[in-house]
Amino acid sequence: MKTGAFMFVSVLAVCPACFAQDAEPVAPADPATQVRQAMDAAVDFARAGKIDESLAAIREVLKNGPPVKVTFRGLLETLSGQASSNTAQMLAVTVEVALGLRDLDPLWREKHFPPAKVFETLRAIVFPESRKTEVFTYSLLNSSSAAEHNAGSILAEWSVDADRTAELRKLLDERSLQKPSQTHFLMRMQIAWAERDSLQLSDELDALAETLDGTPDVGIAAAALPAISIALRDEDAAFDAIPVMERVIELLAPTGLTSFVTLEPLLRNAARLQFEQGDSEAADRHLSKLLDLYRKINALGGGATVSNVRKTATGSCGG
Repeated sequence: MKTGAFMFVSVLAVCPACFAQDAEPVAPADPATQVRQAMDAAVDFARAGKIDESLAAIREVLKNGPPVKVTFRGLLETLSGQASSNTAQMLAVTVEVALGLRDLDPLWREKHFPPAKVFETLRAIVFPESRKTEVFTYSLLNSSSAAEHNAGSILAEWSVDADRTAELRKLLDERSLQKPSQTHFLMRMQIAWAERDSLQLSDELDALAETLDGTPDVGIAAAALPAISIALRDEDAAFDAIPVMERVIELLAPTGLTSFVTLEPLLRNAARLQFEQGDSEAADRHLSKLLDLYRKINALGGGATVSNVRKTATGSCGG
């Protein structure tokens, strides 16, 4: 309190006009700046070993959810440069949260923050009390990195440390009663991966495949990309991702919303897994699509053949 009082008096002494009755009000920072400042403060507190202060800094700025709302269509408009300002603000906030948590997560672990306290803080951010039907993971669309550094995946890891995964699943399912969203499927995958539970991962993939079979929803298909990324890390669950990958390819390819960066690893990994299963016919079907993709971007030049692409798929198949 003394430090705060001293700083306040110092500001008055330096700039008394700033506090005059007719002074122009200072405009509040934009949402992304507010979040960045809170994240920076949380990092500073964490480095100093101040547990409560670090957690409170991010909880206070995000406890009511992001300051702007955005629809999936609005997000697609942003990616094409046609979005409204609040949609762009939401993307900026998402980036700040993702970057901030990328720095904070290892710091909290290094400083031995209590798992229960971190879990409760992240739970308040991902599942705001004031927005009972919404879930916010602050993931970047169509990015496999969304499977790694976002509020949902980090919450899943801390839920394991705090032994509260059952509570997290229950809360997630309660907010997805009417219609499971893309976030619902991704977070359930993230929890299963945090538990290193191959059987649970396979069950989640089956549920996602069933949902994808019954919907033309491009949003769920796009959100399945990081879920696929999670599955490919697990040798046992990877093969269960094949139906999901095939449906995602089917839904995204005709929309023009996908790209070489998105479609190429999907086709390549699907072909690889099908070769390993002994299903060469299905593998060749995906390799033919991969060949068409390479031809469109002239990646292999005029000599591209299914045989060339087969060697590419079977020889180097990283995600």
